[in-house]
Amino acid sequence: MGVVGELGPKSSLTVRQLAALSEYIRVASGEIGLLEASQVLSTGRKKGIIGHPVSAGSYYRIVSQAKKNVRRSLMTTIIALRLGLLNFDDVRKMFELVGRAQDVSDQEADHFFGLLTALVDRMVP
Repeated sequence: MGVVGELGPKSSLTVRQLAALSEYIRVASGEIGLLEASQVLSTGRKKGIIGHPVSAGSYYRIVSQAKKNVRRSLMTTIIALRLGLLNFDDVRKMFELVGRAQDVSDQEADHFFGLLTALVDRMVP
């Protein structure tokens, strides 16, 4: 499933925001165009025609909301560090562990995400 798919439901991002950010990275790198990215967001839409791309404005609004949520999450982490709720070394270990996620095989994935969840639970009792 991958890190994003596994951890997405535990984040403050919606499914659509996760999809929008994933496609935004692909658009920014030139891998796909805006139309293709907006097509991905058409699945499960509440207005318009399912299967038809969302408008460019809607796409960028969703991306903007997702980026705002990421910024807020980072600020929340900084505040938690400053207040002493989080330990800097624990946060560093967590990010190092996530950085190694690409090296985790499918067979090791459950164990990896179990370790990551346990670390986060220990960080914020």
